[in-house]
Amino acid sequence: MTSRRPCFITRLNGASRSFRTGVLSLCALFVLSMNGCVSRKYVEVRDNWYQPSSLVENFKPTPPPSERTELILRSNDLERLGAESEDAIAGLVEVYEKQPSLETAYAIAELNHAAGRKLSMINPEKSVEHHVSGLGYAYRYLFDAQFDGQRNSYDPQFRGICDLYNHSLEACLRTAQKYKLLKPGSSIEVNTCQGKTEFTCKTVGFDWDPGEFDEFKLVADYRLVGLPNRHRTHGLGVPLIAIRKDGSETADREQFYPRGLSFPVTAFLRWERDSDYTNASGEKITKCVLELHDPVARNEIVVEGKTTPLESDISTPLAYFLNNPTLQKLDYYGFFRPDKAEQVSGLYMIQPYQPGKIPVLMVHGLLSSPMTWMEALNDLRSMPEIRDRYQFWFYLYPTGGSFWESAADLREELAETRNIFDPNHEQSELDQMVVVGHSMGGLIARLASLNSGDRFWNTVSDTPLDQVDASLAVKRELARAYFFKPVPEVRRVVTIASPHRGSGEETPIYRNLLRGLVTLPDRTTEVGRELLASEKRFFRNNGRVVPVTSLDALAPTSPLIPVLAEAPNWRTVSYHNIFAVEPHKFTDNPHAPEGDGIVTVASARREDFDSQISIEATHTTAHRHPLAILELRRILLEHLEAVDRPHGIQLLEHTTMDDRPSLQPEFAD
Repeated sequence: MTSRRPCFITRLNGASRSFRTGVLSLCALFVLSMNGCVSRKYVEVRDNWYQPSSLVENFKPTPPPSERTELILRSNDLERLGAESEDAIAGLVEVYEKQPSLETAYAIAELNHAAGRKLSMINPEKSVEHHVSGLGYAYRYLFDAQFDGQRNSYDPQFRGICDLYNHSLEACLRTAQKYKLLKPGSSIEVNTCQGKTEFTCKTVGFDWDPGEFDEFKLVADYRLVGLPNRHRTHGLGVPLIAIRKDGSETADREQFYPRGLSFPVTAFLRWERDSDYTNASGEKITKCVLELHDPVARNEIVVEGKTTPLESDISTPLAYFLNNPTLQKLDYYGFFRPDKAEQVSGLYMIQPYQPGKIPVLMVHGLLSSPMTWMEALNDLRSMPEIRDRYQFWFYLYPTGGSFWESAADLREELAETRNIFDPNHEQSELDQMVVVGHSMGGLIARLASLNSGDRFWNTVSDTPLDQVDASLAVKRELARAYFFKPVPEVRRVVTIASPHRGSGEETPIYRNLLRGLVTLPDRTTEVGRELLASEKRFFRNNGRVVPVTSLDALAPTSPLIPVLAEAPNWRTVSYHNIFAVEPHKFTDNPHAPEGDGIVTVASARREDFDSQISIEATHTTAHRHPLAILELRRILLEHLEAVDRPHGIQLLEHTTMDDRPSLQPEFAD
């Protein structure tokens, strides 16, 4: 992406390092409780390494065969051989070959599964053979055309055969995982009671390339404890967690993907039927394909002409990724060390760029990070009507610096992202972007849609920009921050619990203290030195009107806040607002103004927006609230209706990086 650029202006901080150290603990506490959008540690995926589900299953007593399987054994005089004996299973196979039936297929699948479990610890190879054999007969029960019209989906045995298929496949996958055989493109042969079976592995429906799959883990080995909602579908297959191989994309695209990214997979084993194959030794073999499906892209497949739902879990893989401790430090790191956080700032995706889908860009707030959006993402992505048409992007920025600078960076990030993925502007879906911002992120989202004119520059200076005696580089920084046009791709803006008229007026002392804790980028302070050392006469009040940190920028005393609040909405963009009112039981001060605990209702309301709702929530939970997520769903569906109308949404003329305002900007609203 573009390199992080310095802030347009800052004044030097006079706080000493010793002072900074002395008040750090005190101020951090007040930031967490009063001035921030704190990302909580909401994901703790527990890996039961000391008691994996495979061991739990293997040491459970093997249940006796079902009543109907025992009936099949007795009816064919095989019960005397022992239900789990090789001879009994071989005898049932002979019965099936002579007279195929659903009851016999079920019995063979059940007995093979029981035998496989019993042998898993003492003879893994033989155990896999039994599980593969059981899978084959479960597959015949479910899909063999000769049984069409005989299956009864209301019969408990039908659900039972689905469970046998899934459990047997999971057992095979555990063995493949143990020996590192579970990789796209791999191939292996296994002996079964039906002869040799060859397995190949391939990905289906993913935008990720096969080489980007690094390793797999079974969802069954993890317990979801942080995300409140676990979104699953029920059917056939085994849910997996796929871990992406870092650095497997080209450099210009790799920058969009966070390290250690994981994503959901459903494994399904398909038999290639009605064909004769021989291996290199001339032996007849059965071919199977282990298909790795993307459950976010589809939740059902067609098998032997039959529509088949997939078993899936899209929440646990997301939680596994979020369990990375580094991710959980981004919020505090971005506030107290924006000089370092700017190195990882930018747009991020947790799925590959998807042509044909509309981007929803989510912008976090103060003392926060994209982690704060994961509950909303988890819920929105579970809705087929949303995930089929939208892709979700996230903007990470250092929240300690002024959000005005972060808004300027975002405009450039979006322009470069378009140049990377759609340089010829051929994908119309990119012209329908929805930007959703929480708290301070809502102000950044709205800034992306506005035409600045000269209103913002006039709040800090009476001197035209071209008359400022500064280097060309400094003037460019001032121009990118104070003079801008609407981002042409943005068509809809949603703000949640945003301080449109500022916040934090009751605790100005803590803003002053915290200013000594925030370490701004070197280039930011260098620009400030040049401007304030030689050109103070061009700025009001010796430059003190210019925000230094995000807390300064959000303060109601900031001259930019009222101008931003009154700036007219852009004519081709729709605006929506969600504000929160704190439940009374959480309010310590009964005389405090009505609000969410951080932002007052008077600051959060927008009567000039296209829609507005209030919810009962605190500031840090507003964007996670079920009613807020339902409102986001409504807005996104409304957006699709507008996009799908015959003439669609009116498009703006595209601009490029070269179209940015000149040093003598003249803008029309």
